[in-house]
Formats: sequence, C-alpha cells, structure tokens
Amino acid sequence: MNQAKMNKKFKFSIIKTVLKLFILLIIIMLFTVPSDEKIEKWAMKDSGIVDCNSIGECIKDNKKIKFNSSHIRDTGIFTSYEMIYEYDNGQMITLRTIGILGVIFKMNDGFLWDLLN
Repeated sequence: MNQAKMNKKFKFSIIKTVLKLFILLIIIMLFTVPSDEKIEKWAMKDSGIVDCNSIGECIKDNKKIKFNSSHIRDTGIFTSYEMIYEYDNGQMITLRTIGILGVIFKMNDGFLWDLLN
C-alpha cells in the first residue's frame, strides 16, 4: 500500500474519531443539563434570597423582596436563567445563571451573556 493511501485512511480515521467524540459530548450534555428548578434554587441560595411564599415574596438581607420576572432559555445542551427581583423601594436585583454539564455558574451581564441569550 502506498504512503498516500495510508495517510488518507489515517486522516479519515481521525475525522471519524473526532466526530464520534463530538456526538458523545453532545449526548452527555443533553443528559446532564440542570433543570430549571435546580438552577432557580441554586441562584436563590447563592444570592441569599430565602423564605419565599406562593406569591413570590421573599426575604434578602432581612428585607422584603418580590419576584418580578424571569427568562429561561433551555437549548438542550445548556440552560440560561435570568430572574429579576424588586425591593419595596423599587431597586431591582437581576440574577443570571447558566447550567451546563451538571454545573451551575453565576453570570454577569456582558458579551458572553448576550451571546448565549
């Protein structure tokens, strides 16, 4: 067998392996994306929001805070979640998170957040 055919087979073999690994990664991501509920609980705990009732009133830093709105984007391989809370004085708090591969990360407003949403 000549060298050119062997190189072509080797390259094709590498491409097949990379493609299989990519598909495996996507499958793992699909099965490990955190649920909306898990992300919401994590974000509230991380930001110190506690004691929420059924109408969205909670406590943060010993002050009443009320749930205002949220935005969820579940792409299948990651979930982004934005929640907005409001104090009685009108001050707003925005919590941004992303969940991927079973891990939840706090996000800031910026280029990456805009890109993912």
